[in-house]
Amino acid sequence: IHTSSPQVLPGDKFVGLQKIPYHEDVRDALMIYDRQAEVLQEINAGSPFVFLSHQWLAYDDPDPDGVHVAAMRSAVESVSKHAGVPLERVRVWLDVVSIPQKNTGEQKLAMASLPTFAAVCNYFVVVAPETVHADTDCKCDAVSYRRRAWCRAEVMSCWARNGTGDMYLSTNQTLEPLAPSNDVLAESLDVFSGELTCCSLGHPDGCLCDREHLMLPMLGMYGMVYRDRHGVARDAYAVLEPIREKLFPKTFVYSRFVEDGVRGDGDCGNEKIETTEPLFGDLVEAVERDIDLASAQSDDPILRARPPDYVPGTNAQRRAGLRRTRKLHAENSLRSLDKSLRALDKLRSSFLK
Repeated sequence: IHTSSPQVLPGDKFVGLQKIPYHEDVRDALMIYDRQAEVLQEINAGSPFVFLSHQWLAYDDPDPDGVHVAAMRSAVESVSKHAGVPLERVRVWLDVVSIPQKNTGEQKLAMASLPTFAAVCNYFVVVAPETVHADTDCKCDAVSYRRRAWCRAEVMSCWARNGTGDMYLSTNQTLEPLAPSNDVLAESLDVFSGELTCCSLGHPDGCLCDREHLMLPMLGMYGMVYRDRHGVARDAYAVLEPIREKLFPKTFVYSRFVEDGVRGDGDCGNEKIETTEPLFGDLVEAVERDIDLASAQSDDPILRARPPDYVPGTNAQRRAGLRRTRKLHAENSLRSLDKSLRALDKLRSSFLK
């Protein structure tokens, strides 16, 4: 899995924000670390790295009314005090700031790197003050935060590498240790049962589901846990292994709303269409085998065993290409129809003269 470099904003610049900016708006102020070792070197030198985790408060704007940015400023100031360092020494990672929003290729790399970013930061801070979602009018707080799939993915990534010792909840006044109960932790680990905006909107225009975007980052996270299951990830693996099939489902249900149009079967309607699509397939087993092969001794039977016939994971790229092809065919058909109608109008006009 290819990854990108962590990009963070210095704490003194972050606390000066009045609105959450997009990556491209603050690109010149960002600090870029090419290697994870550089991040760890900075942490050891006394610079705390903060991963701010939050849910978006509108479909197209992370924080339309500035509720979260105020809480985030408070959280960064609390980290500065907790760590005993000036704000300029604090390094802040926030999704919309640290991940490119316009360059989709770079965006995908950064999303695939999310487990690494969450794991390497020594402060994982949940920002979830009580407020209301601008589009749905639903209450947003710590409870709704835990229901979001992307938030669960961030929590799981940090927990899998560091446990809960570096996880905090921002209360606007201070930082409180995030010590979830067993039930809350189990809920947070169930990433692919979490809520997603793309699903609630019915995947307009047949867009890919975010579950498919999350598959590779979560597979990479599990691969790191499995590789280190006899060492630093022993406790995490003990929790994940018994419920592995539930947490990394082979398939998922893709739902799409079709409004006032023609469905693929030729019928008109306004309804919800569901199909079962591959998600992880047998990729978890394939990753485990690949890791086992890398560490196998010369007399290990796995070296002589025939590789299983693995079921592939999500075919998101193929479906995206198919969707584009269908759209192109539809556009070509409409152009041909329009051309034919104009030819008929011209022919009819000639007869009427």
